[in-house]
Amino acid sequence: MYAHPALVRPHFASVFDRPVAVWIARLGTKKAALAARFNDSIYSDELRRLIGVVPLEDKLRRRELFPLLKTRAHELGLKPNPRKSVLDRNIGMLVDLLGLDAAQAEILAFAALSQQHYLLSDALENLRVASIDEVTKVLAIALDTRESAIRAALRPEGELLSTRIVRIVSDDVRFGYSVRIPDGLRHALFGTASNLTRLMSSFVEHAPRPRLKADAFIHLQAETALLCAYLGKARQRATPGINILIYGPPGTGKTEYVRWLAAHLQIRLFQVKATDADGDAVSGYDRLAFFQLSQRFLQRSPALILFDEIEDVFPSDDGNGRMPHSLRPTAGKLFINQLLETNPVPTIWVANEVGHIDPAYLRRFDFSFEMGVPPVTVRRGILQAYLHGHAISEQCLNDLAQQESLSPAQVEKAAKVLALVGKTATDREATLRLVIDNGMALLRQTPNDAYLSLSECHYALEYLNPDCDIPALVSQLKRAPRSVGAMCFYGAPGTGKTALAHFIAREIGIPLITRRASDILSPYVGETEQKIAGMFKQAQQAGALLLLDEADSFMTERQSARNTWEVTGVNEMLTQMERFDGLFICSTNLMQRLDAASLRRFALKIKFDYLTSDQRWRLFVAHAPKLAKAETATYRQAVNSLNNLTPGDFATIRRQATLLHLTLSADDLLQRLTEESRVKGDAIRRPIGFIRTP
Repeated sequence: MYAHPALVRPHFASVFDRPVAVWIARLGTKKAALAARFNDSIYSDELRRLIGVVPLEDKLRRRELFPLLKTRAHELGLKPNPRKSVLDRNIGMLVDLLGLDAAQAEILAFAALSQQHYLLSDALENLRVASIDEVTKVLAIALDTRESAIRAALRPEGELLSTRIVRIVSDDVRFGYSVRIPDGLRHALFGTASNLTRLMSSFVEHAPRPRLKADAFIHLQAETALLCAYLGKARQRATPGINILIYGPPGTGKTEYVRWLAAHLQIRLFQVKATDADGDAVSGYDRLAFFQLSQRFLQRSPALILFDEIEDVFPSDDGNGRMPHSLRPTAGKLFINQLLETNPVPTIWVANEVGHIDPAYLRRFDFSFEMGVPPVTVRRGILQAYLHGHAISEQCLNDLAQQESLSPAQVEKAAKVLALVGKTATDREATLRLVIDNGMALLRQTPNDAYLSLSECHYALEYLNPDCDIPALVSQLKRAPRSVGAMCFYGAPGTGKTALAHFIAREIGIPLITRRASDILSPYVGETEQKIAGMFKQAQQAGALLLLDEADSFMTERQSARNTWEVTGVNEMLTQMERFDGLFICSTNLMQRLDAASLRRFALKIKFDYLTSDQRWRLFVAHAPKLAKAETATYRQAVNSLNNLTPGDFATIRRQATLLHLTLSADDLLQRLTEESRVKGDAIRRPIGFIRTP
């Protein structure tokens, strides 16, 4: 059998070596017409041992090698592998699942081994396949199949390409074109899965059970009712092409809501994997392949699929989406549209941002809605759910619930820290606030004034100094919230403007939506106007009080505007104010900068002044240790001289002391208040000189 002196027994170290040897031998024959591209590295000693050809130093000339390789390829091709490999077994499972023919199965095996077996990878790299047509020729020669069969197996509507488990890519000029499969699929095909379910666990997994209950999503009653009815009917009728889109800022509970919804409907929820076995992120293209496999696997079972973080799956129309060009679906819009029209298993798609996604894709979703940060009442329930058993006081929970930007994900992380710290009840609350404050700082979220004031400054109406009867105003709003119209709160920072808005929302029992300049302003044309319209729409739908903080940043006098977008932003704000049928409050520290037209639209303009001398003294007594009777007059005189203090100043000092674990004496408190007063730059009377200092 090995009569020719240049042929020796092949060296097969693994079960995968035989097919690789056959393929390379076929590609190295003269008939291939591609062999001339092979450089000497393909005839290395290691490769020659694999195929069974004498080493290069034996001076075997290239033209003499062609017939030998043909003979060897024929001999090896006649003998099947002595034992079935895990690759053969796993591909067999996909053959049954997808209905693949023999050519498709062999192409899948070739693609898998070209990424797994280094000798085949090196050989193809040296071959430098220059076009898609040459890919077809290479596969036909290596697999000993007609080119027409290869083309049929690789047609766009075929199972290999339509499911995205195989793709033809051009890595770069050096390596040329190649047939590839997702890395996650490659790992699975060479794994030890005992059945199809275990094999599919590499691509899709059972979603965890929800931690939150129905009351955490009570603000989504309308959306939930519609989804329950829609998904229920779709399940009964086995309707294809059911796709729901949920979007909103990170951490607002979108994924948790989907898990709760599935549990509520008593439908098994599966989620497409976003990371591989090594914990590395899976590309958008590969996740689409996982999704397609999951659809085929689950199509006959009552299930729901969650596809999270879809930003890298749906690129923008102009090519500026987040998906790298080399990874974008080769079928483009046609593929995505077909995907959303034919998927047999209902799918809920979740995104943080949809602004970059082409509207052509967005129009394909049956139903969509934005999920923002939950209203205060819901945030309170979420805090209670995650922090149950951590000995957190009701007051602390209430204070934290006032943070509009505080998301369920942040609360969950804070609860995780508390569970491991294991401190006393008092320290737990300080730790909780520290974790949340630092987390908000990391995300560039500004704590609400109400968060600082409602408890830390003993917040009450008696500590405000507005030029309006606030109790009477609140009483009127309780009777008819919309009768007052838009209001503008203006005055120095820390005087309680934002805190009062929170107080009003709580007193009249409606949600509060807060927006700041950083939430609205955008460098992109038209986006500021869209965000302005969006915040009014959100407030209208939620029946919420809309608080626009730092209003001077985007309601400036148009005559002094330097840019067109400044004018259009103000115009949009004025238009939305006219249309808004709800309670709207603006707060500003710079009343003089507001556009005259906007001022006319405010039914009430309420000025907030510094604390009065009596208010300053009562807050000082509330925050200072018990004072001796003999010291009272001296301290009162000193505090009364600080005529530009605000409730926010006391809250800031109290917060500093809590975070730094300081116990402030009366002298410490006075000194810090004096410094807060001084840095404002307003004229004040100096405290008298004989007050003790540390």
